Amino acid sequence: MRKYQSNHQSSRFFICFLLLTLTLAWSIFAFGSAFGQYREIAVFLTAISAGLSFFILPKNHWLPRLGPVAWTSLGFLLCFGWFMVFNAKAEHSIEQWSFTTLKDRLIPFGPGSVTKSSSFYALRELSAVVMAIVAIASTTQTKAWKWVIGLIAVMGAITAGIGIFHKIVGAKAVWFVDEWHAGSFFAPYIYNANAAALMNLSCTLALGFFFGQRESSQVKIHRGIWLTIASLSGVGVMVAGSKGAILILVFILILSFFLNRKRFIKLIRSEGKPKNLVFEKRIMMTFIAAIILSLGVISSKNLTSRTQTLFNDIDRDGYSESVRARLAIMGLMVKMSSPSEGSWPGFGPGSFQHIVPYFTNKPGFEIKGRWMHGHCDPLQTTVEWGYLGSAAWLTFGVGSVVAGLRSLSRKTLASIERPIIRSMMIALTATGLHSCFDFPLSIYSIHLCAMILCGILWGLSTKEIAL
Repeated sequence: MRKYQSNHQSSRFFICFLLLTLTLAWSIFAFGSAFGQYREIAVFLTAISAGLSFFILPKNHWLPRLGPVAWTSLGFLLCFGWFMVFNAKAEHSIEQWSFTTLKDRLIPFGPGSVTKSSSFYALRELSAVVMAIVAIASTTQTKAWKWVIGLIAVMGAITAGIGIFHKIVGAKAVWFVDEWHAGSFFAPYIYNANAAALMNLSCTLALGFFFGQRESSQVKIHRGIWLTIASLSGVGVMVAGSKGAILILVFILILSFFLNRKRFIKLIRSEGKPKNLVFEKRIMMTFIAAIILSLGVISSKNLTSRTQTLFNDIDRDGYSESVRARLAIMGLMVKMSSPSEGSWPGFGPGSFQHIVPYFTNKPGFEIKGRWMHGHCDPLQTTVEWGYLGSAAWLTFGVGSVVAGLRSLSRKTLASIERPIIRSMMIALTATGLHSCFDFPLSIYSIHLCAMILCGILWGLSTKEIAL
C-alpha cells in the first residue's frame, strides 16, 4: 500500500514537473515572452499549469503556508491592482495617442488606472504568477522544490548554449528571423542584458547545487554536471557582452565562493578524501579557467567593441550617451512618481509606455526616443503602482531573502540544502541589483523565475511550522 502511494505521488510530481517545464520553456524561448502574443500565451500556460498542479500536487493544507507577510503583500497587490482596473479613470490608444475618459466608475473620487486595458493585462499576468507561486510553494513541504530550482538553472544554461552558438555562426537576428534584427540580441532575447540576467540566475543556482552535493564518490558526476551548467551560464554572460551583467556575475561569484568558502578551500587543498576531491578540484579549476578564457577568446571581439563604443560616447562631463539617457529617464520617473503626479496610487499597472511620452517633452526633461521600459524597474514600479504598491512589491521580494535567512538559522535544516537556499538568496539579490539599472523584471520569463524563487523561500521559512 505504501509503495502504491509512493508511486502515485511520484507520478503526480512528474506530471506537474512536465507542466512547469513546458511553461518555462515557452516563457524563455519564445523571445523571453517580452511582448505581444508570445507573452499572452506564456501567461495562459502559467495559469493552466499552476491551476492543474495546485489540485494534483499532494499537500498538507489547502493553501501553502507562506507566512502572513507574504500573503498580505500578495493579497494587497491583487486587491489594489484589480481595483485600479475596475475603477479606471481612462483608456489610452497608442495608435491614436489619445485618452478617453471612462464613466460609471466604482468610486468616482477614488484612484484608478489611466490605461484600463494595459492594467487589465498586467493584473492578469500577476494573477497567473501568484497562482504559480501558490502551486510551487506546496513543493516546499517535500523535496520537490529542488527540482524546480534545478529546472531554472538548466533553462539558463540552454539559453547560454544557444546564444554562444549564434555568436559562433554569426547570426544576425534572433532565431535567424529577419524581422527581428537587433544589434544586441542574445539567444531568444531581443536585448542581451535580459538574457544575461537569466543566465546569472542559472549560474548562481547551479553553484548552489554544486556546493550542496554530499561528499561521496557516487555523486562526483552530479558535481561535474552542476559545475558544467554554472560554467556554461557564466560563459554565456561573458559572450552576451552586457557590461552591467558581467559586473553582476563578478558579484555573484565572489559572494557564492565567500559564503561557501569552507567548501571551496577544502576543494582547493584537496583535504579529507583525496580520491573524491582531486576530481572536484580539477573541475573547479576548469570552471574558473573557462570563465576567464571565455572573456579573452569567445567574447573578446564583442565585449571589446562595446566597451570601445562606451568610451567613445563619454562626453566632457564623464557620461556616455547611454548612461546619460538612463540617468535622464530615471530623473523623469522620479518626477512622474512625485506627490503632484503619480503619488501614492500611481498611474496604474502597465501604464508606463502610455504615459511617458507626455512627460518626455516637458521643460527640463526633454528625452529623445520611445521608452517602453524605464531601465530601472524599482522606479518604473513606483510610477505604475504608486508608493503603496511598490512597498508591497518590495516587502514580498526583500522579505523572501529575509525568509531565507530565517531558514538558514534553523538547526534542523539539512546541510546539503543550505548552499541551495543561499544561492536563491544571492540570485534574487543580484537580479534586484541588475533591475536598478535595467529592466529584467519587466520581462515575463525573468519575472516568473524570480517570483518562483521568492515563493519557495517564503515556503521554506514556514516549513518547520507546517510539519
